[in-house]
Amino acid sequence: MKKFLLALLLVVFTVGMALTASAATQNFDLYNMTGKIMVSLYIGPSGGNSWRSEDELGDFALDHGAAVAIEFDPWDVARYWDIFVEFNDGSALEYDHFDLFSISKITLKKGGVAVCE
Repeated sequence: MKKFLLALLLVVFTVGMALTASAATQNFDLYNMTGKIMVSLYIGPSGGNSWRSEDELGDFALDHGAAVAIEFDPWDVARYWDIFVEFNDGSALEYDHFDLFSISKITLKKGGVAVCE
């Protein structure tokens, strides 16, 4: 019985570490090179019909040339994500299908173009 409990604890620990590691790999830095000021930034799993409920910028705006770090919680395990931004001039753009397990930097540019690293 003692060996079984030890094995079970090891499995739970391993799964927990794997979930934490996968979430950490989704974190990325987003650079605004659109020529506009971003006032709202939403992300959501690709192919879904919803965005995460919070504006990633909160009460802040992201000037042209500035960057923001986007961090994920362990339960956000989708691989592909979309980004929706609103600008101070009332316009908006959507950027689609980013593999956040393989990139750590996204630069959003004019006209819906994005460069990933």
